[in-house]
This record gives sequence, C-alpha cells and structure tokens, in this order.
Amino acid sequence: MLKEGTRLGRYEIRSLLGASGMGEVYLARDKQLDRTVALKILPAEVVSNQERLRRFVREAKAAAAPDPSRPVREKLTRRSPSRRTAARRNS
Repeated sequence: MLKEGTRLGRYEIRSLLGASGMGEVYLARDKQLDRTVALKILPAEVVSNQERLRRFVREAKAAAAPDPSRPVREKLTRRSPSRRTAARRNS
C-alpha cells in the first residue's frame, strides 16, 4: 500500500480507494494538469500476464471513452493578446 504524499511521476497519492485482484486504486492529484484522478497500480502478476494486461487495457479504454450522458468540459488554457483585445472591442 502506498502512503499519502507518495509521488509517482506527476501524480501525488492522496488515499487508497480500494483494492482487488487487478490492483489498488488510489485517489491522486495530477500535479501537471492540476486535477484529481483515480490511479490504478497493477501488481507484478498482472503486468507479467499478457491476457490480464490486455483485459486491464481494454477496461481502461472503456472507462476513458466519451459518455454522451456527461457534458464535455473544455478548458481554454491560453489566449493570444490579439484575441483578448478583439474580444474586448466587440463587447
């Protein structure tokens, strides 16, 4: 089990959410994108078994697929100065 505050690349562990034969799931913070995520840590026996690893990848892709019942969140990260100026002039 990972301790709170453990860093794994850009992720910082907050707490354990659950565990199963496919691994442990943690509440974590993506420091690069500044968002909360669920992070699954696979045990060595899953990673070394090609069928179990394929199953994990298939499940991960299904979980990440767009869901039409959820609104899409889009975040504008940068605006050019000319767009900002044009927006002010038109308002």
